[in-house]
Amino acid sequence: MIQQPKQHKKSTVIPVLLIVSAAVTAAAVLFVLSFVVINGIGKISLRFLFTAPKGFDVNEGGIFPAIISTIYLGAVAGIAGLVCALPVSISLCFFVKNAQLRATIRLMLYALAAVPSIILGLFGYTVFVKYMHFGKSLIAGGLTLGIMIFPFLEQRIEKALTELDELLLLSAYSIGLSKRYTIMHIVLPLIKADIIRAAALYIGFAIGATAPIILTAAVLIAPVPTRLTDPVMALPYHLYLLVSEGIDMESAYATACVLLVLVLCINTAAVYFNGSGKTHGKPVKQ
Repeated sequence: MIQQPKQHKKSTVIPVLLIVSAAVTAAAVLFVLSFVVINGIGKISLRFLFTAPKGFDVNEGGIFPAIISTIYLGAVAGIAGLVCALPVSISLCFFVKNAQLRATIRLMLYALAAVPSIILGLFGYTVFVKYMHFGKSLIAGGLTLGIMIFPFLEQRIEKALTELDELLLLSAYSIGLSKRYTIMHIVLPLIKADIIRAAALYIGFAIGATAPIILTAAVLIAPVPTRLTDPVMALPYHLYLLVSEGIDMESAYATACVLLVLVLCINTAAVYFNGSGKTHGKPVKQ
């Protein structure tokens, strides 16, 4: 009888805390979005969105090359990140049996995820710009961003793999299907939606990064790139220049607003890939 009031109090406090935390988070997001939109909406026009800068004054003209180049950077980063993340995730889930080796690989992935973005930018500058002679270019910046999102993509894909129904895999093995065939024709189609969603979410993360592309890809003024080796304008770097030089804060807010809308569009598209085709059940043993 004495414990019932305490249990009732505990069961009431937790939902209240959840509601309060959700309300605070939503309020913070709405405040940031509304602040940026209110300060930048007056500058946004068709001319601002669909024309190129005039001369070397970043305040003249529009930001069309920066918008397209930012999308290109995200695409290259997503492809590079997936090319690295998929094999590592599949290997850890299906082929690496040594627990110590698996733990070592994961430790290295965690360490890579913790590396500051400016350090990754310096790495990309040294390897891609200087050593591989790409120069400041779309490919150098995209690969650097791909390295930045690679460990996060790997964790999401590995999580999707471990949540597959183990009975499904055992059934495939029991009828004589090889592990390679099972992975290529059963496992990957089942987690395709999860892979696409993870890639879209982290592409949105990549296109907002400034430090890596300052050293590897972005320049003051450039047209829309036609080759992977072309230098690029980019929305984060353009925003950085407008703010750091104090050129035009209204244009800075307008650029930030466009970048926010671009990221929100990518993230919203990712929500539709909700992994509805996944077969749930007993997780795959590692």
